[in-house]
Amino acid sequence: MESHLEDHEGDYNFTVPYLESVAKSGTTRKALVTPCVQQATSSYLIDTLLSQNFAVYGVAVPESSEKFIEGRFKMKTPTVRTEKEKFDGKDIEVKYIESGSLRIEQRVVESFKLKSDELQTFDVVFDEMPLLRYYADEAVKSGNVQTTVLGHGLKKGGILYLQCEGAKDRKQRIELINNIQSYYPESHFDLVESRRTPWTRQFLFLKVRNTV
Repeated sequence: MESHLEDHEGDYNFTVPYLESVAKSGTTRKALVTPCVQQATSSYLIDTLLSQNFAVYGVAVPESSEKFIEGRFKMKTPTVRTEKEKFDGKDIEVKYIESGSLRIEQRVVESFKLKSDELQTFDVVFDEMPLLRYYADEAVKSGNVQTTVLGHGLKKGGILYLQCEGAKDRKQRIELINNIQSYYPESHFDLVESRRTPWTRQFLFLKVRNTV
């Protein structure tokens, strides 16, 4: 990301808080990680972000063990509450586990939502699911583009790291990239990098315009 910003010096009229120190940003930086315990890399990311004084939101699938989550992240006296929500016409259970700067929600990942005052407040999002679903909440009805809840959650200058299953050939690769970009359109998100690993394809986006 640093090299991208250097190559495009003067193109952006904003800073990228994720790359700044706490002292320089002047505020508590926020990060969102999903799914936060299904992948070893996700758990490691949360550890790293907390060590860098981020406030971290994590989304865990319902099947995750509450005790494992509390133990994995050393939550000694967490606050736990359970609520009911409607999702796709069905009642679902959502469990909130909070301790210090870490808040984890156990829920159907696709049902994740943000309050209106949480929109465009995150400095970085790591999505290893990925969550590819247009966000249709009332809070974004006045928005000027369709994107995911994660896209709406990012602030201008925020970074999105997304990982998905890789493509088998060039045709599938083009289709995959086009599909991902349909959820993060170039009018509001710059695709900084897309690269292949042995099993996955990774994307790095920079949010360049407000979405709501």
